[in-house]
Amino acid sequence: MVNIDKLLTDHLDLWTSAIARKSAAGRGRSKKFSFYGIDKLRALILDLAVHGKLVPQDPSAKPCPELTSRIAKWKSQAEARLVKADAGRPPLPPGWVDTNFGAAFTLEYGTNLPDSKRSQTGEFPVFGSNGIVGTHHASNVDKPCLVVGRKGSAGAIQMCLADGCWVTDVSYYSVPPKGVDIHFAKILFTTLALDDLGKGIKPGLNRNEAYALWIAIPPLSEQTRIVAKVDELMALCDRLEAGTYEAIEGHQLLVKELLATLTAGRDAGELADNWAWIEAHFDALFVTEDSVDQLKQTILQLAVMGKLVPQDPKDEPASELLKRIKAENKELASKKGIRIQKPALPAKELDTESEIPRSWEYVYLQDLAYQITDGTHLTPKYTDSGKPFLSAQNVKPFRFLPDNHRFVSEVDFEAYRASRKPEYGDILMTRVGAGIGEAAVLDSDFEFAFYVSLCLIKIPTKHLLPEYLVLWLNSPEGREKSASLTYGKGTSQGNLNLGLIRTFPIPVAPLAEQLRIVRKVNELSMICEQLKSGLAAVNDCRNSFADTIVTSAAL
Repeated sequence: MVNIDKLLTDHLDLWTSAIARKSAAGRGRSKKFSFYGIDKLRALILDLAVHGKLVPQDPSAKPCPELTSRIAKWKSQAEARLVKADAGRPPLPPGWVDTNFGAAFTLEYGTNLPDSKRSQTGEFPVFGSNGIVGTHHASNVDKPCLVVGRKGSAGAIQMCLADGCWVTDVSYYSVPPKGVDIHFAKILFTTLALDDLGKGIKPGLNRNEAYALWIAIPPLSEQTRIVAKVDELMALCDRLEAGTYEAIEGHQLLVKELLATLTAGRDAGELADNWAWIEAHFDALFVTEDSVDQLKQTILQLAVMGKLVPQDPKDEPASELLKRIKAENKELASKKGIRIQKPALPAKELDTESEIPRSWEYVYLQDLAYQITDGTHLTPKYTDSGKPFLSAQNVKPFRFLPDNHRFVSEVDFEAYRASRKPEYGDILMTRVGAGIGEAAVLDSDFEFAFYVSLCLIKIPTKHLLPEYLVLWLNSPEGREKSASLTYGKGTSQGNLNLGLIRTFPIPVAPLAEQLRIVRKVNELSMICEQLKSGLAAVNDCRNSFADTIVTSAAL
């Protein structure tokens, strides 16, 4: 028998530090992390439980006669489907019954009960494939049972301890036989990976495949001890997870608040003082991928506030640069036959919350570009081959990703590009979806047509660095502006109006300073990525150790 308590306490730091990012929700709260070590520990506890290695055995305990009789009868009727006990199965303690799932349990079909026919009066719970979906005045199962998802959430396991419930036709139900505790049955069902048996586009669980699985059942008295021990250990895992999660959240909040002091600094001296404190505790602060991501966002925000690199009084001020940009835009628009559109608001009403250096100027995005347009509004006619056609999925922050694209015919390609031809140095920004407002520089001569989900921004690149403009668009300030102006916020397909994009307030630095800013951001971003790679390697190592310890314990 494995001393699971000692295994847990001896490696406590490993269980709580082996963490992987995730986006799924869990345990009643939205989580950004998967507690890999604790998840492995939970799985180990259940595995030990159903193999007789979690609690001491009582040599005098015997299996329930009714249960052994039931199993013997099933074996005589289903000999061809049996999984032999000597077929590589681990040895079991005395008193345990070694058999197939179908010998001890049945999975019975539920009965259809549409939502419109449920009384919703509270007498009996109604189960779907992944939990309770309502109530009804009648039941189709009159004993405590386990509910197993058959369609949809195939293999999901629920337990109903009430004396009656209604199980719908997307699920099976199983009433444990005499000699099997329902709580132990749930532990056993959980270890069978029934969800892996689901097949098809809409997963479905075939009960005959479940019946063929090997199981082992201990005497009833040992089942009770196993359930009590599993409950005790799972409660401890819950506390470990909650404590670790709170510690991570607290750490993230601390990093956020400390980094906020950098952007709130009133002058270079205050900024330097705040950074000195952060630098002194760098190793303790930036120990997770999220904390490094926060650092990257702070770097971007400092860049667009004029606090990342020093100003040079010899630089030509942005006010003079804007005059040349205006003249160049007029000339470029004339050459390309593009009409320059005026912003909807007068410049004096610019919404500028951030203070900028004296040599900088705030202007509308429209004042920096000679064309701001979107892609075709026509429904694309996709083909198996032809000319490239791109959409919002091909643009991520600072990254133009043309490889994963679709195709349109050459005729449609020319029509879609008639008044919108992307060129090297142009900027693309997403207008819809979860990543709305993400921007990248078109850094190749790749020719393509594109959809309305993308915005094309053309600027005079000899007077304005597209990389600098993209810094603002991807910065916290820029993304906040995009989010605040999105139509349909809160939906999966919000829309960033093209007219409002033209009125984005952009802080423009002198051209020489733009170059210094871009270089510094690239330098610091590379350092951040190296830091994240190191953290990922350390976490992979932790996860491997967790795997090794769990595997060794299970032997």
